[in-house]
Amino acid sequence: MTNFCFQSEVNAFDCWKSSMRRTYRSMAGVINIVFTAAMLALAYAFFKNAKPLERSLILLGCIWFPVIQPLIIYGRQRKSIKKMPKGMELAFSDYGMKVQLDGKEENIPWKKLNRVVIEPGMVILFTDAQHGYMLTNRNMGQEREAFLTFLKQHC
Repeated sequence: MTNFCFQSEVNAFDCWKSSMRRTYRSMAGVINIVFTAAMLALAYAFFKNAKPLERSLILLGCIWFPVIQPLIIYGRQRKSIKKMPKGMELAFSDYGMKVQLDGKEENIPWKKLNRVVIEPGMVILFTDAQHGYMLTNRNMGQEREAFLTFLKQHC
């Protein structure tokens, strides 16, 4: 018996949001913030007296992590989303998760799920450290809260 069934429609922006959250929750995110703060302090202290090349490097350092890096990550997500299969359906029951795609299906019991991450706007069900299935609030719609309660009972 299926308790919940959703179409998984993920776009590049969804993947980008998840990637940015992971980055800024890690040590790399802390380093990004410290580097940006240091560059802003450097800009404040030396910008007036800096030569044009030095000013350019200071400005580049100031915008690298808050602007350029997120744009690069978004570009990578756009490329990777093109390789992802379309029309995937995820069904959930007391036995686990069933993934249906192009007439094929795979059953994944609850004990095979590595972890479930509930983020603002999405739920990610990881089958291993690198691979998982993403459901956005758009996919879950009005059933989101009931589905999250169901997940907490089974994971």
